Amino acid sequence: MPHILASILTQVAVALLEAALIRLSVQLWKALMGSGRPATAYA
Repeated sequence: MPHILASILTQVAVALLEAALIRLSVQLWKALMGSGRPATAYA
């Protein structure tokens, strides 16, 4: 059943990509908003 393995691999790759994008956007948000003051209020 190679198609099931391929779908699992693609789902894992998409999840890793989403996590990387979320971390990158959070770092960008902190760098933009927390310029000069620490971002203590984090929603």
